[in-house]
Amino acid sequence: MKWATKSLVIGALATAIDLGIGTFCAVVLQLPTRVCTAAGLVVGATLNYLAQRKVAFADGDTRLAQSFGRWALVTAAQILVHGQLVTVLRDTLHVPFAPAKMLGDLVVFTLLQLLLLRYVVFPRPKTSAG
Repeated sequence: MKWATKSLVIGALATAIDLGIGTFCAVVLQLPTRVCTAAGLVVGATLNYLAQRKVAFADGDTRLAQSFGRWALVTAAQILVHGQLVTVLRDTLHVPFAPAKMLGDLVVFTLLQLLLLRYVVFPRPKTSAG
């Protein structure tokens, strides 16, 4: 399986966990949308990073300290954008939490996520020209 396919499968599994946690926080605990979104994303994104590092991008720079720092910066920015998008969809447009969350995931964590993971978080090592 190519890195992009592996990455998408891992992302889908992490999204399922993320969505489950976020929905539980929104429906059962009735927490604010931003809290629900952040809680799910923190757990889902962390599991996503660990699996991406081990499985999808093992050929890249996966030294923990360096890749984690890049991942943390990229993910923090994505969480802020995603959280605001989901909040607008749910609290302003009255879209139920799960569809709002999934739309936010689609916008923020698909193609852009793949490119950021491959070229920023886990870049392939540079090879010396012969």
